[in-house]
Amino acid sequence: MGGRVSLFGWFIVAAACLSPILTFWIASVLGRFLRRKRQSRVLRGGATVADQPRSPRMDNAADSE
Repeated sequence: MGGRVSLFGWFIVAAACLSPILTFWIASVLGRFLRRKRQSRVLRGGATVADQPRSPRMDNAADSE
């Protein structure tokens, strides 16, 4: 019985140590996927206004007033 508890304890230690690594890995995979998805929408021309880069003309017009 002591061996099973010890083995279970090692699983808990491993999960606690690996969880930050897995969290960052999942975040990087999701970020890469979302970046590619947004980039493909921009290339197709179906991007929303928020995804499109700002026009330098709008910045110059605001500065000239």
